[in-house]
Amino acid sequence: MSEFPLPAAWLAPSWIAPLRAQGARIYVVGGAVRDLLRGRDTATADLDYVVAGVAEEQLHEVLAAHGKVNRVGATFAVFKWCPHPRRGKRPTTSAAAPGSPPPRAATAIDVALPRSEHSTGPGHRDFRIHTNPALTIEDDLRRRDFTINAMAVELPGGRWIDPHGGRADLNARLLRAVGDPATRFREDPLRILRGAGAAARFQLTVDAATERGMAACVDLLENVSRERVAEELVKLLARAETPSIGLRLLIATGAMGRILPEFLPSIGFDQRSRHHHLPVDEHVLLTVDEAARRTDDVIVRLAALLHDIAKPYCYSESMGADGKIHGHFYGHAEVGARMAATLMQRLRITAAPSFPHNGETEVRALIHNHLVYLRADSSPRALRRLLARLGDGRERLERLLLLHRADRAAHAAGSEDEEIDALAAKLLEIRADLPATPHDLALSGGELMQRYGLRGREIGRLQAHLLEQVVEGSVTNSRPGLAAAADAYLKGRPATPG
Repeated sequence: MSEFPLPAAWLAPSWIAPLRAQGARIYVVGGAVRDLLRGRDTATADLDYVVAGVAEEQLHEVLAAHGKVNRVGATFAVFKWCPHPRRGKRPTTSAAAPGSPPPRAATAIDVALPRSEHSTGPGHRDFRIHTNPALTIEDDLRRRDFTINAMAVELPGGRWIDPHGGRADLNARLLRAVGDPATRFREDPLRILRGAGAAARFQLTVDAATERGMAACVDLLENVSRERVAEELVKLLARAETPSIGLRLLIATGAMGRILPEFLPSIGFDQRSRHHHLPVDEHVLLTVDEAARRTDDVIVRLAALLHDIAKPYCYSESMGADGKIHGHFYGHAEVGARMAATLMQRLRITAAPSFPHNGETEVRALIHNHLVYLRADSSPRALRRLLARLGDGRERLERLLLLHRADRAAHAAGSEDEEIDALAAKLLEIRADLPATPHDLALSGGELMQRYGLRGREIGRLQAHLLEQVVEGSVTNSRPGLAAAADAYLKGRPATPG
């Protein structure tokens, strides 16, 4: 009898009964088991199965008879299985919990034989993976990264297998490596980043020995592909409610220096500013958490992490009238945008599966424009200039305002949401009538070419001038106003307001 009602999705695959009839022992392992303990809905979770007691060829044959199956992994048997499209009424099972959601067609179910790992040397790649259907589930769980991921449930009865105390650690909100921590991280240094992500996602404290193991193996991150590092960093930022927990762990273990060395000068950097009560790093970490509290958009969260990356590099100071030293960071938004572009390209962050294809451009734009020292009662000209810098699209403006809210909440004075609400409303009102690109001008490029006989770069320069005049408020975006401005520009005389 299962200790927990099993989700219907766990028992849905049609290959379970045929494999059991052939003597197989079938287990759900990993994240789905952890999330069942956490009381989360596992019907939509990625499912991982371990099947013991049958040969690889036998496993493949049964899986292929019940869906589409592909083998992954050059040296060990892991199969990606998807069911055939179902016809008619979906079967049910009495073992499922009453009221459980109906099974859904899985898109990426992993089915693997049990395997063990054996060290063959001191390097992080010096180990051998051994697949063996005769291995026990306890043998398979022994090689996993953290105790909260090293639990299994046997199907269909629901017997619980937890040889490393993962359930107790989860209840205690503790992240602990399975076995010897240094061995686990030498096997795969990327586990350091995954551990930081898990700590942030589930708000866990890291076991002291586990943290020491991370720090001892942090140099091995140099040998991990940049794409895999970027993928884990994006996951940490995108999935955690409190990303700073994981980011602090990266700093404490030294991993931050291997991932984002540009961030290190920010640690403990005194801003010497009445607007900031925290050093640069603490302000940034608080900003990231404030951003995460407001949005799950990873572009905003990454921009929050990098928005002040250039402050230590742009620092200057002066003596104030109060006789105190005051710090300044002139140009840090522009420098920071360039630094962010460089480090994102180095990490190949666009290769991360969950990172938007235009993410680099958007993060740079947010950092470059994050100093939004404007109010709703600012001059229309100042507000139009900001909108012109942001370019086309309402989404970028909305992201900038989210970043602005998070940044202001992390200042000494705290949140200013009411003022930002008024600013947002005014900007959106102006945005509705403001041309964002030359294509939005009331006089088209074709009309300007026909009227003035211009071509190529000349027409581009004229359009840029007209757009600037509208943004500055010198002319209206109307055909008469633009025509007058164009005449004046080409004749070398000032335009009159249209």
